[in-house]
Formats: sequence, structure tokens, C-alpha cells
Amino acid sequence: MTYKPDTECWLTAVGRAAGRFGLPVDLPALRQQMRWYENLPLLRRLERMSGLMGMQMRIQPAAKTRWRSEIFPVIAQLLDGSPIVLESLDADEQVCYWLADGGDMTREEALPQLLARIQPDVVMLGIAARGRDSRIDDFIRPYETHWFWHNFRHAGRKLTEISLASVVGNVLALAGILFSMQVYDRVIPAESYPTLWVLFAGVLTAAALEFAIRQARTHISDLMGKVVDLKVSALFFARAMAIKNDHRPKSTGSFMAQLREIDQVRELLTSTTLSAAADIPFVLLFLVIMALVGGWLVLIPLIAIPLIVIPGILMQWPMAKLAKEGMRESAIRNAVLVESIEGVEDIKALQAEPYFQRQWEHTHAVSAAIGMKQRLWGARLTGWASTVQQVTYAGMLVFGSYLVLDGAITTGTLVACSLLSSRTIAPLMQLTMVFSRWQHAKNAMEGLNELLKKPLDREADEQMARCPVLAGHFQLQDVQYSYDPEKGALALQIARLEIQPGERVAILGKVGSGKSTLLKLLSGQVQAGNGKVIVDGVDITRIDPLDLRRQVGLLSQDARLFYGTLRQNLTLGHPHASEQELLQALRVSGAISLIQQDAASLDRPIGEGGRGMSGGQRQMVLLSRTIVRNPQVLLLDEPTASMDEQLENQVIRQLGNWLTGRTLVLVTHRPALLALVDRIVVMDGGRIVADGPRDEILAEARRNSNVTAVVA
Repeated sequence: MTYKPDTECWLTAVGRAAGRFGLPVDLPALRQQMRWYENLPLLRRLERMSGLMGMQMRIQPAAKTRWRSEIFPVIAQLLDGSPIVLESLDADEQVCYWLADGGDMTREEALPQLLARIQPDVVMLGIAARGRDSRIDDFIRPYETHWFWHNFRHAGRKLTEISLASVVGNVLALAGILFSMQVYDRVIPAESYPTLWVLFAGVLTAAALEFAIRQARTHISDLMGKVVDLKVSALFFARAMAIKNDHRPKSTGSFMAQLREIDQVRELLTSTTLSAAADIPFVLLFLVIMALVGGWLVLIPLIAIPLIVIPGILMQWPMAKLAKEGMRESAIRNAVLVESIEGVEDIKALQAEPYFQRQWEHTHAVSAAIGMKQRLWGARLTGWASTVQQVTYAGMLVFGSYLVLDGAITTGTLVACSLLSSRTIAPLMQLTMVFSRWQHAKNAMEGLNELLKKPLDREADEQMARCPVLAGHFQLQDVQYSYDPEKGALALQIARLEIQPGERVAILGKVGSGKSTLLKLLSGQVQAGNGKVIVDGVDITRIDPLDLRRQVGLLSQDARLFYGTLRQNLTLGHPHASEQELLQALRVSGAISLIQQDAASLDRPIGEGGRGMSGGQRQMVLLSRTIVRNPQVLLLDEPTASMDEQLENQVIRQLGNWLTGRTLVLVTHRPALLALVDRIVVMDGGRIVADGPRDEILAEARRNSNVTAVVA
């Protein structure tokens, strides 16, 4: 199937199909997201497009498709690669179709003629999931698969291959056992050397085949584990990015430790457990064969099996406690490590290395002690299982000798049953590995489950208001916000505040008065605990985050640069920004000097967090990155921090011209920036204490020392 590489044509085609299903489509927002995936193969892009629009897709040969009206819409391609949307089929087999690059027109053509003009494969579409319906959701809840096992739904073929490999491998393993039996019972008594070598050749062949099959099984398991790992890691990274800021874990290090546990869960369940589960059923097969061949000797491994399994089950109680303690200490240790590395310059400046060294040694010592206890319990179980296996083998020889001397079985049968007992116990040895690590994986799974329960900026089936254009009219009504609702301390308490479209407002106040928190509320980064924040007549919590963030630019005090080049940092929010747009943003922020002084120009390298740049340079680039997105509303928190007076005045002049027709909300302690605004809001203790035209507020500040203290 030859694909026309024009993403825009395919995007409009998939959007047209989604519209036929009655699904809401916002092509500008989708176009913005798909810009980051243009290097992917088109099939992957189609899957992502369909998923973003609430559909699922599959590729199907047109010749094998039963063309009925129920299957439409269907996306096909003309022989030149142009996508078309087949929208309906009437009783006369006339197909109504829409050509993606042929304007907003539909055409009709007989189905046989159209099939002759399209490529062999077509794209079948369907609604991925039905939205919520309050009439039935309380009574009928659909079965929800666990997030981990859900990724195995397409692994049926691989699971079948693993099962088949286990069957063949375990059957071939019987060759060595039968070989021993035949050698002792027939070859040696008959002194038949030709038979010996024939049997030996057969057992070598069986051993080689068993080795190859087990290697293939391991490879298939690893492939399946890789697929699951990619899907699960993508799921959790996406969730981590989408969690509401109010509900994010307080420690970055512990959050990272929690996400790292994905590897523990995946490795145990897709490798160790899967291998054990594939071999355990053959324990019964080996026991049946042993009973048929050795009679009462089967009782010895039957006694050994519970002696291995029961201790493994009993061990789960102490291991559960240790697993919880271990995960907690590991998270604390990781938090200390991340915090220390991020703040290493301050630590050195304060000569606080001994304090953090002591913290690290303490947390590491506690974590190591817990790990030692876990390994001790695991070693006890493994050692016990190994001892039981050896005793079982010895017991087979002891009691089997009596049966041989009584003439009940032959020497070859005794040897075969002894080897078979080891084969019977071997899968249980794998099971002990599962027992020793199960609690750790279980606790990791519970932690990941809790992570998935955290609220997202937008839930998958949540219907939100689409606002392609925002004027920037903000209204705050009885708003209250607290960073720690459990303690109840309010960071913000605003009875009423209104900002008109195109208005330029400065938020002034002492440190800790709630200015930065107000900007976060206006940008939708956090949500008010009580009250409403309304933007253009719509509650901000109901506006699609894609629309809000596309048109509201926020430069916070915590903004940071990322590893890469200057160009990559500038285009993070606008991947296809032109060279002219980048240069214009750099001029407005005063950062144009960075590329004029550097031969690398826009490809100048930038370290993590802007390492290697001065504070003023970082601030210029951050301001440029915000401006290049061309937002209608600009929220700036100390935009000229770390800039000298000359550069600040230059930024004020350029920014004043650029802001024409836009809404500006500015937090600052720099008097020069007040030239950009026509209104001042003064805050103190999370409340608004003054609000009015700039000149009136400044005049009042000069007359009233209390207001002056707050404004300053």
C-alpha cells in the first residue's frame, strides 16, 4: 500500500470520517499535536489521529471486505495515493465519497468502478468507546481490564507460540530420561553398541531441538515483554504529564522511583512468571508418567511439592511487610538523591555537603538493611527448595532400590524415575523465584494503580467546551485556593476580580501575597478549591486544555530551559515556527544578541536548565519561548528578573508594541515595567486590597505609607 505522505490530507480525511460518526473534531488542535509525529510512519500517524478523535482503526484488504452500508465511513486511497472517505452505499451500489484534496464536495460512483481505482487496502474505522450515559452508568458498568493485562489483548498468537514451545520442549526433555532407561535395561545387558550409538544420536538431536525451542521461547517472551514495556511506559509517561498539577506527588525523586517500578512489574510478570506458568502444567504430566513407569515412587515427589509450595506461600507475610518498607525507603533515598543533585551548587555554597551526605548514608543504610532481609528470605526459600530437590532425588534412589531388589522395577526404571523427579521439581524452582519477588511487584503494582487514579487535566471520555478563539475576558467569583487543603491555610481568597479583553494589568504585592498563585489560576495550571474562574463566559475548568494553553501564554518563576539547542527550546510550543517568527520573538525579548554573538546562531547548544547561561540570558530565552507561540493572553511573572536596566528598558519598548490587542497580566516588583500596564491590582495575604487605574494607585501609594509598603 503506497501512502501519500501529506499529513494534512490524511488529517482532514480522518476528521471527515470522525464527523460522520458524530464525534467532535478540532482540526487546529489536532494539527498542533500531530506536528510532533510527522517523522513516524503514516500507519502510526493514522492510529494516533484516530485515537485522538475517539476512533479505532484497522487495515483491511478491499477485496475481502463485505461492502454493506453499516461499515461506512471507510477511508481508501486512489491509485495516486490521495485519500478519499467513502461515506455511504445505496441499494444500487452507488458509493458516495469525499476526496480529501478535492474541495468540500462529495461525488458518486459505482462500487465496482471505484474499487478498480483504489489501492488494495482500506482503512476501517469505528468508535473506540461510547461516552458516559448517566441513565445507565449506575446500573450497568462495563468490564474494565487491568491496565497491565489490557496490553496482552493482542498477544494471543505469541502466548500460543510460547505454550506450543513449552509443550514440545518438555516432551523432548523426556528423550534423555527414556535414553537412560533403555541403556540400563537393554543396551548394557545385551552389550549392543550399535543400539547405544543410535539412541545417543537420537538423544543429541532431541537435546539440540529442546535447546533451540527454549531459546525461541525466551526470545518470544522477550519480544512480548518489549511490546508490553513500550505500551505501559508510554501509558505512564503520558499519565505523568497529564496529572493535574494540584495532585502531583510532592517529591520529584519519589515520583521517579514510583515510575521505575514499572520495570519490576513487567519483568516479573512477562518473564519469570510466564516461564513458570508455561512449565507448571507439565509437573502433572511428569507425575503421571512416573506413576505409570515407577508405580509407588510417585509418592516421593508428591510429598516434595507441598514442601516447596507451602513455605513459599507462608513467606508472603514477612515479605509483604519488607516490600512496603523497602519501597518507602527506596523512594526516600531517590528523593534525597534528586534533590541533592538539583541543588548541588547551593549545597556547595552553603558548605552543607556533610548534612546531605549524612542523609544519604542514613537512607541508604536503612534501604540496604531492608534489602538484605528480603534477600535473606529469598535465599532461605531458594535454599530450602534446592534441599528438597536433592532429598527427593536421594529418596527416589533409596526407596527405588528396595523396589529393584524386590523385582518390582528395573534399574533403568529407577534411574529414569530419579531423573524425572528432578524434571518435576524444576518448574517449582522457578516458582520460588516468583514467590520471593511477588510482594515487591504487588506493592509496585498498587502504587502504579494509585498513580492511575489521580485526576487528569482531561479525562479520556470527558466532554469539554471547545474555544478555538479566546478574547481574554477573565472573571473571578468568590475564589479560594489552598496548596494544602488538609491544613486549610488559604493562599488565595478573592471575592471578585474582572479583567477585560485587551486590558493590561499589573499585580503588585509583598512576597507571598498570592500574586504567582493568581497567575496559575488564570492559566488553568491549578484549579480553585471554591468559587469560579470564568474565561469568555465559560468556566475555566470546562475549557479544553488544548484551547486554553494554545491561547494563554504563561511565563512563571519556575520556568526552565531544556537540554538541546536554542531553536529546539524556542519551538517546544510551536514546532513549525518559521525563522522569521523565531527572530521576531528574540527581538521582543532582547535575546537577539545571543545569536548575534554566537556563530552557531539558533543552533547554539543549551544545557539542562539553561546551564552555562546567565540568569538574564535564561530569562530572555524563556520570554522568547512564550512570545513565539503568539498567545492572545500573556501572563508574566517577573519577566525581567536578572536583567540589567538597559536590557529591561529595551524589552519594555519591544514588548509594548508587540502587546497591541492582547491581554496582559503582569506580576512584578520592578517599577519600570509598570509603563506596560494601565491598571494595578494590589494584593496582600492572598486578598485584593486595592484595584484601579495605574496612576491613581501609584498616587495613593505615595500618599499612604500602608499602601506603599504593600506595593513595594
